[in-house]
Order: sequence, then structure tokens, then C-alpha cells
Amino acid sequence: RIQGVASATYYDAQPELSPLCGICDRFGNVSKPAHAFRAFDALYSQGDEAFCDVQGSGVQAVASIGYRSAAVMVAVSDAPGLLDIRMNNLPEDVYSADVYILDGIKDLALVQTLPLLGMSRQVCIATGKYSIILIKLY
Repeated sequence: RIQGVASATYYDAQPELSPLCGICDRFGNVSKPAHAFRAFDALYSQGDEAFCDVQGSGVQAVASIGYRSAAVMVAVSDAPGLLDIRMNNLPEDVYSADVYILDGIKDLALVQTLPLLGMSRQVCIATGKYSIILIKLY
């Protein structure tokens, strides 16, 4: 959870105002900010905020949990590297993780589906600078 932010609003999606802020371009092609909203929607639809502990710099994370599912979103603003994401206290019947990436090449694309076995509930994924990783757990 980002401290000090009570609410945020995306006021205008017109592509003519800024090439970095529109949800789509003037031809209707979906832009990167729209995919970031899709990632946040996966969190919001779970229902309840979950605790996240981030170690290291250049990484922010949020998580949410539902009845039989959960989601984690990680924003990376630092140099590329390997992210080690460990999840505890998930619902007992959560066994799989779908990993999506939003970066300069991928538009919140599903890159892998992983089984979550045993108590470790861990996902390791290579990431680049200025990317978002969304993990949907079910």
C-alpha cells in the first residue's frame, strides 16, 4: 500500500492532451495506461486488501484477496532483475498462478501459468525496468 495516497482520479483520457496519458490513441488503439487499469481492476475485483511487504528499492506492490482467489500487482521502476514473490496465508484451495506482464513490449500478456505447490507459494520472474507484473491466484 502506498502511504499518503487516500485516492486518485484519472481525469482525462484524451490522447490529444498528452501522448503518455490517453487510454487510447486518436485511432482507438488501446495504450499502455489502459492495460495498467486492467491490472488494477484484477486487484479491485477481489474485494479485500491484503498485506504486502516489499524489500528492496525500485519495487512497489499491492495485493488483494477474495473468497477463493487472490491477486498481486508489482510495479518495477528499477533496473531489470529477478523478482522473488512469496505469498503466505492464501486460501487453502488456491493452487495456480497466472502471471501477466505489462512492459514496453507486452500489453498485460499472460506469460506463464504456474502450479502453487506445498507451503512455499512462491513465484520467481525476470522483469525489466518500468514494468508491471500481475499475478492472478486461483
